[in-house]
Amino acid sequence: MELLNTDYGSFPHQALTLEAIGRSGYYSIGFRPHGYWSTETIYLTIRRNFGHNWEVSLSHSSGGRLATPDSERYPPEKGYVAVASDLEAEANFGKSLIYLAEIGKTLTQYIPQLEEFHREKVEEYRTQREMEQAAKAALVEGDTPLTGTQAAQLIKDAKAQALGHKLVEIALYPRGGEHFDILERTSSTWRYKGTRLHRDKILPLLLTMSHRSCIK
Repeated sequence: MELLNTDYGSFPHQALTLEAIGRSGYYSIGFRPHGYWSTETIYLTIRRNFGHNWEVSLSHSSGGRLATPDSERYPPEKGYVAVASDLEAEANFGKSLIYLAEIGKTLTQYIPQLEEFHREKVEEYRTQREMEQAAKAALVEGDTPLTGTQAAQLIKDAKAQALGHKLVEIALYPRGGEHFDILERTSSTWRYKGTRLHRDKILPLLLTMSHRSCIK
């Protein structure tokens, strides 16, 4: 971030190309006229709204006068310039408005290019998501589920170990997943992710899980 100064104001500026603005769908400039303390006294924004529409807008506040130097709160090296005269400060305000308005007009001319860059990013994102989904599907396909026999044995073993009010934990791995969730068995109840489950739901749940699932 670079601080750019003019004869009538300053603003923190991050130089971006049209491609960067188009791909992000957003860009803003906050301008501080000399004689004002707020960085966002005047604000230029360009954004892509829903419906493929780009909007360039200019807004400003009505106050924030900096009439007396205060190097501790408003250091000059950060672009703060005190202006005692209200008329001079207002003149700086007007020049700053015109300056940002001209930048806004220039950006408006490049909206077709901005939209093209944005659509390129959307297409890249769509392609990446498809690749990720395909990779995930391949992991699931290569991770065989528990068989009916294996699931039934897990249930039987958990019940047997839970006799005498012992808590038994079954690590349930979703197919293709690296992390597991815990299925708990007490002497009389089943709990999964903090919710009590009826015994009729345990076998169908296990049949959706990876063969790697086991009693901890």
